Amino acid sequence: FFVFLLLHMGKAAVLLFLYFVAFCLCEQATETFHRRLYDDFMKEPNAEQSYFISLTEFLEFPAATTEQEYERFILGKIQHAQQTQADFLPFLRALGITRFQTFWISNCIEIKSNYEVALMIAKHPAVARLEANRRSTQFHLPHLPFSSVARKNEKQVESIASNLRWINVPRVWDLGIRGEGIVIATADTGVQWDHPALINQYRGYNYTTGEADHNYNWWDAVHDADSTNYCGNDSKEPCDDNGHGTHTIGSAVGDDGGEHQVGAAPEAKWIGCRNMQRGTGSPSEYIECLQFLLAPTDSNGNNPQPTKRPHVIVNSYACPVSEGCEDVSVLRNAVDSVVSSGIFMSVASGNSGPACGSTNAPPATYESSFTVGSSESHSDSVARFSSRGPVPDTFIVKPDIIAQGDNVMSCFPIDNYLSLSGTSMAAPQIAGVVALVSQANSVLERNIEQLRSVLESSAREIPNSACDSPTDVPNNLYGYGMVDAYEAVQVALQIPEPSGSRSASATPFVSASPIPSFVPPSPPRELTLPNSPLTYTSDSHEASSATTDRQSSSNNSNNTSHTCRLHLSLAGALLASLIALL
Repeated sequence: FFVFLLLHMGKAAVLLFLYFVAFCLCEQATETFHRRLYDDFMKEPNAEQSYFISLTEFLEFPAATTEQEYERFILGKIQHAQQTQADFLPFLRALGITRFQTFWISNCIEIKSNYEVALMIAKHPAVARLEANRRSTQFHLPHLPFSSVARKNEKQVESIASNLRWINVPRVWDLGIRGEGIVIATADTGVQWDHPALINQYRGYNYTTGEADHNYNWWDAVHDADSTNYCGNDSKEPCDDNGHGTHTIGSAVGDDGGEHQVGAAPEAKWIGCRNMQRGTGSPSEYIECLQFLLAPTDSNGNNPQPTKRPHVIVNSYACPVSEGCEDVSVLRNAVDSVVSSGIFMSVASGNSGPACGSTNAPPATYESSFTVGSSESHSDSVARFSSRGPVPDTFIVKPDIIAQGDNVMSCFPIDNYLSLSGTSMAAPQIAGVVALVSQANSVLERNIEQLRSVLESSAREIPNSACDSPTDVPNNLYGYGMVDAYEAVQVALQIPEPSGSRSASATPFVSASPIPSFVPPSPPRELTLPNSPLTYTSDSHEASSATTDRQSSSNNSNNTSHTCRLHLSLAGALLASLIALL
């Protein structure tokens, strides 16, 4: 064909044909780019952007029914990622990529490169999507050293926080149910672990010896904090450089044994992961924390143990569009994996109300997340700041439930208490109620579908048709209504022990597939992946942020390069004209 073109149409025709082929390849490759990532590259093609490489092979959770099956599958998921990433990483190294972070929970790799390198990566057959990775600030709270505002508020703390009375938590305590045996995790700005109202609830603390063991109980996903950061990087013990994380976990478990009872489940234990620095987060940090909590490791990131995972995670953060999170797969896959392993995701809906459709940032937008809105103080009326549904461009009703998030008193560094408002303050109360319900009836432990049903059916209904709500209950302002801890426990106590094993419907958010056997990892060819949740090829790490929807191939067309389309059209038209002349 080349000879034919050369003899009959000249060198120009051959060059034009090659030009046409090259841009066909360009079009195919750019379809792999998330739209936001492609836009970033087009603004500065030579600049390095941080992004995720989402691999085609993603192992979904099956419908597990026993703790042994959960553990076996999580370890199998780690092994699967080890194998697929080991095949791909030599290709990255050949391109000169020497710094990267791997994730087994979503089978993806976070790197930085310019557009030319990204285009070559996009053409690799093992690559499903390239997804933007950005960072944004969410919380503007006092930085350490914390101001005297907290000290002033200490005197205002009631013996039992009023927000807990509003949702009938003390009535549950009167039954002797206080969350014993349940573990609640926080993924946030960190925790002042030795706060008087939190130290005895920390799973890593031994009250008898007064010693702490942070292995399997704490992980720091912040690797690039500036030199002024109070907690630094990779803190080996829980630390909070913002106060937000200490406050939220306090609303779940806080109790100093005296006059400060601020947490809904004061006999539950907590573990934690820092996924934001001074209130600034990124998807890579969110995913890293979810990965740690799915299979906690020792303090060096080795020897993951799924049996040490929590029952509930408090998620009072958001991954907004500014971080690349409007259509996502990497973060969604991580959240779905967590939920499908029997971990309840209590997620703040956001503080972008009162506009309809303002619940617009993952993970609050996911169906597998139990999304929590806020009421006004001492009221069942939705707070003005509380984000409303529906989830944009869908018919998904959010939030799922509300709790009082306005003027909530809780723990705050250092050794103090502070009143804050936001859906961030409501979500940990739901986590605490989940702990109470799970203790009340062990049948409900890790049974996400039934836990949701208990909370929904026992909530104080608040009918509303605003924001295009398809039903009066649930609706896009209140969900199923105001949580009621006492009524939830009463419903839980009526659920009988199943005659057989737990129904597979306990994990409804993924398609069922056979559970693979776990084979201990053999020596890797290029990489030592998971016994460690992190894999670095240099001493430094570039943290950033991103996500997209690999599962929705229809979105790929939106990511296609307009430049490629233009040149393809021109090249095709010119080539057709030359052939017609022949």
